[in-house]
Amino acid sequence: MTHFIEVLFFSINETKDNHFVVAGLRGNAFIGSGQQVQQLKTDKTATINNIIVDDSTTYMLANSGVIFSIKNGEVTSKQLKNGHSILSGVLKNKSLVLATEQGIAEIEVGN
Repeated sequence: MTHFIEVLFFSINETKDNHFVVAGLRGNAFIGSGQQVQQLKTDKTATINNIIVDDSTTYMLANSGVIFSIKNGEVTSKQLKNGHSILSGVLKNKSLVLATEQGIAEIEVGN
């Protein structure tokens, strides 16, 4: 059994290659299978509220308008200019439609 550091998790999702991503408080995120799990290196400590998976990228939506992207094992991040926390979202065509603390926002992700 894999033991995680003590973290409060808010979201979990399965990737297209049958791994899971689990994330939560202070930008803590992990990826793996039941046998092997590794912590993802995120460059910001924003709490992650939701995880969205598409064919090539996994998005982790966080407080302070932070959007983490996982592609080919690499984690990058960008931030909404207004800094509003992102509570949830969905992929629509090549955009993320986001539920933020101040309403709906839409950004292109261009996969």
